[in-house]
Amino acid sequence: MTNFEIDNVDKIVAYVMEENNIPDIQIQKYYSLKWFLSALKKDNYTFQKPSTWSDPFEDFISKLASNNKGTFVSGLNITDDIYAMSTINKRSECDGMWSNFAKTNGVLIYTSSRKIIKSLVSFLIDNGCFKNRKLFVNGYDVLTTLKSNIKIEKINYLTDKSIADFFINSTNQSLMPDDYNKLRFESLSIKRIEFDYESEYRVFLVPRILKLEEKRFLNAGYFKQTISKIVLSPNASPLRVKRLESILTGKYGMSKKIIEQSKLYDILSFKTKYGLN
Repeated sequence: MTNFEIDNVDKIVAYVMEENNIPDIQIQKYYSLKWFLSALKKDNYTFQKPSTWSDPFEDFISKLASNNKGTFVSGLNITDDIYAMSTINKRSECDGMWSNFAKTNGVLIYTSSRKIIKSLVSFLIDNGCFKNRKLFVNGYDVLTTLKSNIKIEKINYLTDKSIADFFINSTNQSLMPDDYNKLRFESLSIKRIEFDYESEYRVFLVPRILKLEEKRFLNAGYFKQTISKIVLSPNASPLRVKRLESILTGKYGMSKKIIEQSKLYDILSFKTKYGLN
């Protein structure tokens, strides 16, 4: 690694975001308490292979066979070596997200797309992913590798018919390598219209290219440094909130200033805020 790569992490992040058209936006993520504490302990984000996702439509292109047997896409699991993590971008809390992911003891964290990209870039550099001088001759090689293998994509919510048309159109043509690689990420950024309330953004990593060991759960990035706010479940009891605050500040060094409980169902807070009797 040269001084350019080590000393200019912010410039590398700016390059990756600009080249991949990643907006600098606020991002949130809901956790069950178990997964949140695990992330704090490891100080990593967790990425999964699409093949392990519970909804089969989210990796649909690898579960279908093209009618055109002559295309490059046909018969290939084109998403097998990609890992991803789900985040969302919403202006307010969501009852459905609390119910689906966090329930009575969950946590909502606030971060940003830039912070996540920076934590991943720093993690990869610190773990020597670019030490092979035959592969990474100079700083430009590092930049192009990061650009191609770290992405944040906004989810497109489509009807079943539109998803089917996308698959047919994608697999009934021969693709150049660049188009093929684009298809991999594009196909994994599609969900059914029924889930559009999530406003999801998906973070992608390709560990094979980035010299990370492929596992069922891939831990990468630095988790704690990306967190700007922690919101505890609106259903958590006062005692649970007090205990969690103690754990987060005492054991994991989180600032009490960024910890609060959701007021989603707090009628007293609503009345006080708007001067209602």
